[in-house]
Amino acid sequence: MDYSGFNAGIGFRAGPLFIGSNSALTNLLSSESKAVNVYAGLKIPIYKKGKSFAKKNKTI
Repeated sequence: MDYSGFNAGIGFRAGPLFIGSNSALTNLLSSESKAVNVYAGLKIPIYKKGKSFAKKNKTI
């Protein structure tokens, strides 16, 4: 692969939102960058009505 090698990235999280890049630092430091990627996401909690699983299966 022509794109193999060391890559350094950075990511940020603010509450349920996260954004980052696996190659951001490498692209800033290298004059021969060949690729860039970015990822982003949003954590959406899904709750189930009723007692929680942990409370139902509590052991003494």
